[in-house]
Amino acid sequence: MKLVSVETPEKSVCKMTFSATAEELEAASNAVYERTRASYTIKGFAKGEADPEGFMVGIEEMTRNLISRYSQISEDAQKLFQAERVVIGKCPRCGESVYEGKKNYYCGNRSCQFVMWKNDRFFEERGKAFTPKIAAALLKDGKAKVKGLRSMKTGKTYDGTVLLADTGGKYVNYRVEQRGKN
Repeated sequence: MKLVSVETPEKSVCKMTFSATAEELEAASNAVYERTRASYTIKGFAKGEADPEGFMVGIEEMTRNLISRYSQISEDAQKLFQAERVVIGKCPRCGESVYEGKKNYYCGNRSCQFVMWKNDRFFEERGKAFTPKIAAALLKDGKAKVKGLRSMKTGKTYDGTVLLADTGGKYVNYRVEQRGKN
């Protein structure tokens, strides 16, 4: 055990009794220094004593070091930061999983580029929301029974089967197979 006196920036004296190895003492000293240095820099800003340009240079340097040190993140580590995606079905083009996004249902294989937009004109013109249930049925069977479709000619509603008419192009198409009037 030792009795140690430490002078702080406020000129007060702290007395501590402890037992530690040289490495532990150095690590503790560095940790205290870093905490107090940050604290006094912020106090310095409040008092108008700290150098804002010097502070920003330090932030820039720290950012560069972090980017260079962690620029390559393993695939396992990347998976930790991905939001959990909801699988809707299998892609009709490549067989990969199709996920629900904010505005669409998209293939997990980026090179595939299969996407079904939630605000697709086909569904909007017929007064129906393109729900995950409809999307799942279209992906599973290539068709979905939908109630309450609005006729574009008469404005009346009907029940029909929407078919997925994917041509493999940029956009996915749909068509109504049969009509059963209400």
